[in-house]
Amino acid sequence: MKYILYARKSTESEDRQIQSIDDQKRTLLNIAQERNITIVEILEESKSAKTPRGRIVFNRMIEMIENNQIDGILCWDLSRLARNPEDDGKIKWLLQSGVLKSIITYTKEYTPENYNALVTSVEFGLTNQYIIDLSRNVKRGIESKLLKGWKSGLAPVGYLNDLEFKTIIKDPERFDLVRKMFDMFLSRKYTVSQILDIVNNDWHFRTKQRRNSGGKPLSRSVLYKIFSNIFYAGIIKFNGKEYQGKHEPIITLQEYDTIQSILGTKGNPRSKTKQFAYTGIIRCGECGSMVTAEEKINRFGSHYTYYHCTKRKKDIKCSQPSIEIKDLENQLTNILSNITIIDEFKDWAIEVLKEQNQKEQSSQYNIESNVEIQYKNIKTKMDNLTNALLDNLISSEEFRIKKEELKSELLRLEEKMHRIGNTKINWMDTAEKVFIFAHEAKRKFDTTKDLTEKRIILHALGSNPILKDKKLYIDIIKPLKIIEDGLTKINKNFEMLEPTEKTLSKRDYMISEPVRLTWLGD
Repeated sequence: MKYILYARKSTESEDRQIQSIDDQKRTLLNIAQERNITIVEILEESKSAKTPRGRIVFNRMIEMIENNQIDGILCWDLSRLARNPEDDGKIKWLLQSGVLKSIITYTKEYTPENYNALVTSVEFGLTNQYIIDLSRNVKRGIESKLLKGWKSGLAPVGYLNDLEFKTIIKDPERFDLVRKMFDMFLSRKYTVSQILDIVNNDWHFRTKQRRNSGGKPLSRSVLYKIFSNIFYAGIIKFNGKEYQGKHEPIITLQEYDTIQSILGTKGNPRSKTKQFAYTGIIRCGECGSMVTAEEKINRFGSHYTYYHCTKRKKDIKCSQPSIEIKDLENQLTNILSNITIIDEFKDWAIEVLKEQNQKEQSSQYNIESNVEIQYKNIKTKMDNLTNALLDNLISSEEFRIKKEELKSELLRLEEKMHRIGNTKINWMDTAEKVFIFAHEAKRKFDTTKDLTEKRIILHALGSNPILKDKKLYIDIIKPLKIIEDGLTKINKNFEMLEPTEKTLSKRDYMISEPVRLTWLGD
């Protein structure tokens, strides 16, 4: 019998756990040698098997089987042959009809004699179901990320992918330069070609250097993509839908629309759909579906915006009513009122925290310095130990024992240094931002008409916003929650700071004790 060795590994995630092509070949050649199998040809392919008729090498192998040029296939497992119903149907029919006389895998052999339609169908079905489940999970993950305000995939020019938090942040080298490109285009004094020439030759602009790409001047097509991409206005477009992004926009939506008008047919004009501040954030407290919004006009021509459950879960009959936006925003204003602090407390609290931060940073530095000194001393002892062995001052056995002791001590110090690095006190910036937010959020929320800013304020308040029985619930972040819990006492004590017969220091009241203890980790 004549066999073909078929090895396949896709670069896509479906085959992440599969052996490399070289490993497959090595193992299968050993099987062929042990079983005295004649291999006519070795075929390799680096293509996904999730869609039919997409593999040239596989199709050639099928032709060879149908023309009786080969009798069997040697492969790692059935998933290497097919991950879609059309291809697995071909293989099963060739095997069942006896045209294909044998499939030998790493763990099993399939022949027309031992062919079990049910078992083989289940095994092929599992490989096909894996692709279906993978596709669903990927789509679900992308949708979840979009609803949270983040784009999947590579960040556009001017932004960077934050690999730690899976978000998109400003590129400090290119963000402002991209803004200048937009300004030049909006001024209508420059053509795209002129901007491209200035960017590449005068600014010496280069794209972000990555492992296999980047580090090059902008191309004309990339510059057109920048001017046409609504992402720069804070909107993420995916599969024809628009999502409000949480990344920092470079331009406004009005500027984006102006640019598309200038570009004409080269642009991608934005659909004039109504934008709502809180869609994609709030969930229904009864059925767990997302809360959406719609605008209605009464018979007098007045416009009203209502938020309500999408009621997309068919297995749950949701009874939640809608709520008008003014009632929803009144609740948000009340929540913000409960965490709003006055000027005096904000300034004083930040001053106290800065002093404490400086003390702890100094203490941390001393601890780190002492550990580094101990580490250097151990390294010196190890060098001296080696010299003692070379000078025949100690035996090899003494050297081995002492070296193991010193190595253990080094490992202990290395772990300690690692722990110190991970526990360095870097909370000051966050603490300051929280106090500034608590001081300014309500005023900004009440005065701004920018829907994006209102959305950002809601995000910053906390997590898991839920709407149930026309009431909004939010899990406020811990620092703001502590401020909320202590606000009555704080305001009462600050009333005592008004001029009196006896001048008292703000520090005498220690009204920030709950907040201070939290930030200091007590």
